[in-house]
Amino acid sequence: MRLVAARREELSPRDQLTRGQLAAGEREAIERAAMVRLWLREHFEAEHGPQDIPATLVEQNLADPKLADRLFHPQLRIVCQLLIVPAERGEDGRAARPPAGDDELPTDEWQAAAREAFAPLAARSRRLTAEILASDRCSLLGTLLSASQREFATAAGALRVRYERFAYAPQTVTGFDPTWLAQVDALEQPGVVGPFATRFGLHLVFVAAVEPARLPEGSLPPDELAAAREQALRAEMLTDWRADRLQATLAELRERYPVRLAPARAAD
Repeated sequence: MRLVAARREELSPRDQLTRGQLAAGEREAIERAAMVRLWLREHFEAEHGPQDIPATLVEQNLADPKLADRLFHPQLRIVCQLLIVPAERGEDGRAARPPAGDDELPTDEWQAAAREAFAPLAARSRRLTAEILASDRCSLLGTLLSASQREFATAAGALRVRYERFAYAPQTVTGFDPTWLAQVDALEQPGVVGPFATRFGLHLVFVAAVEPARLPEGSLPPDELAAAREQALRAEMLTDWRADRLQATLAELRERYPVRLAPARAAD
């Protein structure tokens, strides 16, 4: 209270309060706030810990694949990439693949044309590597592309630049191009690699984050893994659940104890 009074005196030279003094209403408000904090810490929070979250609510959240996949996974890599590909579409509606040369990689002619068209955007993106990696899951790369040329007329035909952002688990991924994986998995921490060619086109890849494994399948015996996952989920849910229960508790208290203002206080 003395600190509050001193600060008020410092900020308001006209304040008539002397150091160490508070008006009665201000002292009462501070005391009420202190009592509320004490009640929250010693009573409400003590009765609303992780172990108090209903089991049915925990089970419902464990059954949610989106939540479970976010919390419990092998090592994940969060990546975004620019990919230059033929502008025309294939019969399946996807971008057509470049003409194949040796080892299914695009022909040297196609790669040369794509690299020339891609070079200015790739160079600009690389110069902004620090800013791109600092943005939310490297979303700045998509913004950069939106303000850049996306289509090119070349000797190898019309080309288009695409932007993609996704996460994958190197230990369990299937269906990814092996050349792409070899290039990207070589990065042990966030960074940029490319441009490099695969059978799909020319890639410039930013690894925005490498998230360590968190209670993946097989990391513990089944019973221990289930218990560890439940404990982790309870900790994840605690803040939102506790806030919800606090609002319910306050509503119950308002119903139980009607509040009326005294006439003098109401006039204020």
